[in-house]
Amino acid sequence: MSYPNGPTPYPPPDPRGNGPSGHLAGGRRALSLVWALSPVFTCGVATFAAIGFAAIRLRSTFHALAAVGYFAALLGMVALADSDDTLTGLVLLALWGLLLVGGVVHALLIREAVFAPSGASPPPSAPPGVSAPPAPAGHATPYPPGVVTPPGYGPAPGSWPPVPPGPGARGWATVPGQGGPAATPPGPAWGPAGGTGPGRQRWFGPYLLLDRLGEGGQGAVFLARHPDGSPVALKLLHHRLSDTERESFMRELTAARRVPSFSTARILDAGVLDGIAYIVSEYVDGPSLQRKVEESGPLGGDSLIRLAIATSGALAAIHKAGIVHRDFKPANVLLASDGPRVIDFGVAKALDQTTTTAGVKGTPLYMSPEQINGEPVTPASDMFSWASTMIYGGTGRVPFAGTNPYQVLHQIVSKEPDLSGLPEPLVRPIAACLDKNPRNRPQAAELIAAITG
Repeated sequence: MSYPNGPTPYPPPDPRGNGPSGHLAGGRRALSLVWALSPVFTCGVATFAAIGFAAIRLRSTFHALAAVGYFAALLGMVALADSDDTLTGLVLLALWGLLLVGGVVHALLIREAVFAPSGASPPPSAPPGVSAPPAPAGHATPYPPGVVTPPGYGPAPGSWPPVPPGPGARGWATVPGQGGPAATPPGPAWGPAGGTGPGRQRWFGPYLLLDRLGEGGQGAVFLARHPDGSPVALKLLHHRLSDTERESFMRELTAARRVPSFSTARILDAGVLDGIAYIVSEYVDGPSLQRKVEESGPLGGDSLIRLAIATSGALAAIHKAGIVHRDFKPANVLLASDGPRVIDFGVAKALDQTTTTAGVKGTPLYMSPEQINGEPVTPASDMFSWASTMIYGGTGRVPFAGTNPYQVLHQIVSKEPDLSGLPEPLVRPIAACLDKNPRNRPQAAELIAAITG
């Protein structure tokens, strides 16, 4: 995977502390409760501000739209406050209930994610004069010739220190059949702390963290170095897993590893270390479709057709492996020099199995009607999201828009999007994939013939 947001400082999560794990320390827990109850303390007036703060912390479009909706409800109450009409009074009561009860429930559901620290300080470095323990056999991992180190991160190729064994490997697990990078993988460890130069090295298990590529609701993504010297994308999930949750997580990721690597970012390793779930995948050097459209505008006709064929082929392979992506969107399509790659397949289902938070899961702008309605999610749901993503890629506009999340969800369930501006070979296939009834949508394997026929 690649999230080319440019170099950023990255305090990596501490597996033994309050990293992005969903478990808050006492001070943060108290602060999060005060924040979550702010709608009660202010009789609903501060609801929009509280959710707006969450949207900024989580970088979430959905929560930003929700904050706008709460603000609109507050303005509605102010506008209707002087009316004596009984019906108006009921409307006022409903708006007040939305701001008070809805705001508190909304905040309580997301408070741990909002107040989870983006990273924790590393353990103290070794005392002066005490060197790191020697690496186990087979773990001296200098970059091979031809592998380029990102500028400003780590020492020159050929001078990498051996992987430190760390404090232990409590809770280590790897995907069956993968074997992991070592028979007894090292635990998490940090190199010399302080500063940002070549001496500052961070490790997660056997992976050297080079750069923080991005962070979202699911977790943080790092550019890392595999023990064999190759660059990889390492995703550390926010949700900290219990022993019971590990089994379900590993089962879903084992299925995801069966997906062929053409037009996808291949999963190389996955596991749980000290309760932190991680996924290691092929590093793809290229922007996401989301960023490409934002920075350069929508794709031209032939480019969009090639993208549609490649991504429908990727979905066909994903579905053949028995997996539903569940979160297909422009941010999960990377545009590499050798063709597009679909990423994060299988992750949404794995997280669904390990969390108990109720509600709609996925990215609202690209969700299918059945996801919104809480109905079973099948490969047909991915086809709806695929079509919405192609509309964005070809026109630069989201297919279902609204001033608040409720309008967006209503549009998805009941309205037809504007397909103008799309290349002619894509209009009918995209329209078919946007059918509100999932049984009427074509399968991914049928799309290539429909597009090229």
